[in-house]
Amino acid sequence: MPRSDIFDKSFDEVTLMKLDLFEKYLEEWLGVYVSKFSSKKAYILDLFCGAGRDRDANEGSALRSIKILLKWQKKYDLRNVTLILCDAQVEKIESLESILEHDLSYQGNAFNIRRYCKTFPESFFQIEAEIKNAFNLIFLDPHGFNFITPEIFKKLCFLRYTDTIFFIASNFANRFVANPPSEATFQEMGLKEDIMQEIKNSDHYEIHRIMAKHYRKLSHEFCHQDKQLEGVVDKIFLSPFSLKKEHTHNIYGLIFLTHDYCGIDKFLHLAWEKNPFNGEANFNIDRDYDPNRNDSQLRLFPIEKVPSNRLTALHAIIDRELSQREKISNKDLCILCYENGYYPQKANEYIGNPPIY
Repeated sequence: MPRSDIFDKSFDEVTLMKLDLFEKYLEEWLGVYVSKFSSKKAYILDLFCGAGRDRDANEGSALRSIKILLKWQKKYDLRNVTLILCDAQVEKIESLESILEHDLSYQGNAFNIRRYCKTFPESFFQIEAEIKNAFNLIFLDPHGFNFITPEIFKKLCFLRYTDTIFFIASNFANRFVANPPSEATFQEMGLKEDIMQEIKNSDHYEIHRIMAKHYRKLSHEFCHQDKQLEGVVDKIFLSPFSLKKEHTHNIYGLIFLTHDYCGIDKFLHLAWEKNPFNGEANFNIDRDYDPNRNDSQLRLFPIEKVPSNRLTALHAIIDRELSQREKISNKDLCILCYENGYYPQKANEYIGNPPIY
């Protein structure tokens, strides 16, 4: 049966890392659900679910989700959980259905599974009203750049009890700025002149950070424009994780979006576990260490003892806040860390435990 895109070959290291981050976060999300919200309806939406497996039988996001839910249902009641799998390509849905029909390891679910063959906008708009007040995790892994439009992003901002992880091929923005395909492309993505200029003038390593900045600005604009978002968008936390294929210049990335302190804390812990040096990328995004140093250099200046640019930046942020406020509460410190891509322990390592008010 013909398949296309990444499922037609072996998953590369970028694909495997984003799948691993999603899988680990799904486990964390389920832990919160079963402990606090198990009587509430919950949805896991995978709206670019793909064919199920790659050429080497590595599991994609759909099969990983089912495997995790089957594991959790052995201990917890997941009857209120619905997994929605959707892809625009019929051959991918057929491939996935064939796996689920013939492979016993993905059968026996007490939770609900729905499968659709629809485009992303069609599937999202169809389910939007149903999930509005539910406890949700949305995973969006499109092949391309222009799927998460301002219209879609605004609707994600409206979903109060929802965590979203979406992938962007951010390197496309570099190509578009260098060789603009059309003005309509930039309008579709809502890219403003200042963002386009920043892309043009920045190191290509920065491209996914700039795209995250673009979405942050959109969230603030929505808050000012729409009274319904007041008190909601102000509490949104957004954190990027840049991904680079080895031996290439292409930069991709995930963006995590949540309204919840617990959600951002768990995602940032996972990100810093992936890269303890910068917590924001699978590569040396700030070019602040040399991975090719010899053993004697490593013994003299061990990497783990040298603060990264990211940690130095956090220290500067804290120093600035303390110089202006003298004292900082635990809550304010947490918010400061989450808004800048750190979990609070990173700040405590620098200043010790802050006072509680």
